[in-house]
Amino acid sequence: MTEPRHGADAFNPHVHGARGLFALMIFAFHITQSDRPTYHAVNDGVLAYAVNTMPYGVELFFAISGFVILGALHRAPSALAFMRDRVARIAPVLWAAVLFMGAVGIVVGHREFGQKTPGELAVGLIASLLALPGILPIWGYHEAAWSISYEFAFYGLCAAGVVLQARYGALRAALVWVPAALLLANFYPRGLPFLVGVLVARGWVVRFRPLARAPGVMLAAFLLLWSIIGLQGPDARWTMHTTTLVQWAGDARLPLGVLAMACLALGFQGVVDGAGWLGRVLVTRPMLFFGTISYSIYMWHGPVMGGVRHAVLPALVADREGLAAQILLPLVAVAIVVPVSVASHRLLEVHASARLRGWMGAKRRAPTTAAGAVAA
Repeated sequence: MTEPRHGADAFNPHVHGARGLFALMIFAFHITQSDRPTYHAVNDGVLAYAVNTMPYGVELFFAISGFVILGALHRAPSALAFMRDRVARIAPVLWAAVLFMGAVGIVVGHREFGQKTPGELAVGLIASLLALPGILPIWGYHEAAWSISYEFAFYGLCAAGVVLQARYGALRAALVWVPAALLLANFYPRGLPFLVGVLVARGWVVRFRPLARAPGVMLAAFLLLWSIIGLQGPDARWTMHTTTLVQWAGDARLPLGVLAMACLALGFQGVVDGAGWLGRVLVTRPMLFFGTISYSIYMWHGPVMGGVRHAVLPALVADREGLAAQILLPLVAVAIVVPVSVASHRLLEVHASARLRGWMGAKRRAPTTAAGAVAA
């Protein structure tokens, strides 16, 4: 297995706290924006631009995944065991959120659900449960799950690289997985932060540590540059998903992307080191708490926000964009999202994941056990 470097195989409280911060960034964005903007003050001017950088907290999560991947590969006895562990870790929350979105969407005819045929709904359900929408241009039940599709593609690439290296050696394996990685990077630029996390874990950024003493500034610079790239298209929301690095090479986006990745590398190295004021914030109890439930926050805050906006707020206030709504929206959203995420973490991320991991391990051992019984 690939040997981890520079603490990638150990628990890092600063990285754990960063999970909480990045999840809260995405949550805060959807509180202020979503489909019916409530906070008019953040919809114009410089503040609006700052708010619109927060969805790229997903890319910051990708950097964390790239960082911890080496440790996960090192701990796993095989590439297959690594993939089973990743499925057990991610699938329970994904499946529960997809099924919930599907049930609610079909019942109330919400958005695309009311426009799809039964066949399209069935295909969308299967694709969503397999985490295909995102990497593949397939409609899915859960909008936020595109990032889970990216995660599994990255895990699969890493596992394939380990298998190829063990069978054919590092050089021959690189002749296969390096072109595959470049192809993925070209068509899915939002996945580039995975590589940044790997580089930090391998210790390739540590030599620039003096430049990583202010991770908050560097991460803010990354978000600013990355959002500028995202605005270079007719649909700012989806430009990153529908353009390639080859297209970026035709204008300023490619140099901006290189500079953004450099800022991200320095900022994330600073996070790993616990540098600056951000390092102190990340190890506070609130950040560590939110880091623990960050995955559940990410997957459940969207459905909760939809329910709050379309069901709870109309029952509480007449004007959904008035002062009362502006005050109540974050209070109600937090009051629901946090306990839902805590329950999701305990029931799905801990207990259901453990059961699924045990079941997959038992299924794998079953043929060996049966063969042994016959031989006996």
